Order: sequence, then structure tokens, then C-alpha cells
Amino acid sequence: MDIIKFIADMSTIRSAESGYTIGSCTCSQQPTVTIDQTKPVCKGSVCGDVACGESTSCTEGDTTYTVSCNWGGWKNIGENKFQPVIGQ
Repeated sequence: MDIIKFIADMSTIRSAESGYTIGSCTCSQQPTVTIDQTKPVCKGSVCGDVACGESTSCTEGDTTYTVSCNWGGWKNIGENKFQPVIGQ
């Protein structure tokens, strides 16, 4: 299940006498869903850590570097577990 489908499923939580249904899953209690919205970070670049969607510049000697951290979507790493794909 990709993150978009998961979010879509979460928006269609239905209550029934037997519990709550999300997609094909039934819970006995109302589910609690939390989403970590902390920006991913490209770590360890020549200019230090850079938050995803941002860029920074730095100078070493006579050379100026510009580093951008680019969003690459989500990677499914397990059942209902996703990891951000980022790159410089």
C-alpha cells in the first residue's frame, strides 16, 4: 500500500457495531493516526545538513559550493512503513 492510498483509506474511516473499518482492516477501537511532518534532511554534505526542499551555499578556500536537497517521494520499507527518498 502506498502512502497516498493509506491516507485516502484513513479519510474513509467508517464506524460499525463491530468496530471501525479502514480499507480492509477492522479495529475494535477507534484508531489513532499520527503523521510525523518533520522535514527530511540531506545529512553530511560539504555545506552541512540541508533540509529537504531547500538549498544552501558555502565556501571552502576559493571554491563556492551550492547544495540542494531534493524530494524523491516515498519508499515502502514494510507493512504501513515508509521512508522518504531524498538526494543532493
